[in-house]
Amino acid sequence: MTPINRLLLFIVPCLCALTLASCGGKRLESYIEDGARRLSAVEIKQLLTGSTITIEGKGGDEAELRFKDKGKVAGKNVHGDEDPGRWKVTAENHLCMEFRLWGDGDRICYQVWKNDGEYYLFNGKGMLMYTFTVTEQGGGEFKEGITFTDAPATAQAPAQAVP
Repeated sequence: MTPINRLLLFIVPCLCALTLASCGGKRLESYIEDGARRLSAVEIKQLLTGSTITIEGKGGDEAELRFKDKGKVAGKNVHGDEDPGRWKVTAENHLCMEFRLWGDGDRICYQVWKNDGEYYLFNGKGMLMYTFTVTEQGGGEFKEGITFTDAPATAQAPAQAVP
């Protein structure tokens, strides 16, 4: 084996490990270790119905979401772009949202976790997608109204899902 081959055998695995570590982000297990707990369907409905939240993506993008009863949600990002949508909480304790434009119009579902007043949205693979804070507490009663089509929900949010 030539010296260059030995060097490549050392460098390539190191670069791969560094790349995976930096792109991976913080996983759900880390938040659980820090004391986060998953919200139930009832808690999610009570928290969000009539409330306004500020949501922040991994890239730092922010948006304001206003959750109304009957499954309606209105979104507005920091650039002033608005997008109406729908929301639903499943029996499996997932918050599902579907916007007209954001997320390519796909229904995307998240697990909702809380720790010390901060809320987290994780995708189906346990990766943190968004954090949010409640900026205006609604306390409204969730009323069923708008329903999603029978199309399956997207378990993993695309990079630009909301906003």
